[in-house]
Amino acid sequence: MGGDEFRVLDGNATDRDGATIQMPHAYDGSACYDVYATAPGKPGGMAHIEADIILDDTALLSLDQVEFTAVRSNGRPVSQDISDIFRVSGCVDLNASGVCDSGDNFISNEWLFNIEEVVSYWWNWTNNGLKLLQVRFYDCSGTAAGKSLSAPTAAASQSAWGAVKQLYR
Repeated sequence: MGGDEFRVLDGNATDRDGATIQMPHAYDGSACYDVYATAPGKPGGMAHIEADIILDDTALLSLDQVEFTAVRSNGRPVSQDISDIFRVSGCVDLNASGVCDSGDNFISNEWLFNIEEVVSYWWNWTNNGLKLLQVRFYDCSGTAAGKSLSAPTAAASQSAWGAVKQLYR
């Protein structure tokens, strides 16, 4: 769900409706986040996550990445860049031709919550013993191609991390 800031709207990910998080968006394309997943805790366990998206009829878009697997192996937890699971490419079919052609709004590697044609987005989660998955969002607005030009700071992810922690309370 898109909004002006990160917010946990429903923190219970174990009920029938799942958790609901409000994600920042800007229809002018100025909102951008790099996203990292880490499986902390005791070694053992993994989870496979697949993203699904529903778009309105004018959108000919696809997610840049549709799945990832989080594994808690021996040693230090490893963070993986999952930013592309939140990005889309394709076009908005403005001339109703059914294909991306001249006259359409072409989109490449865009934060999916900036796209007005996104109706719904969610993850399907298959868990095999993973106890915790941390997902961190770092603001990358004003950087090249949606990738941070410098290492993320704690301040950049503070509100996002607070929202994610609430899901596990």
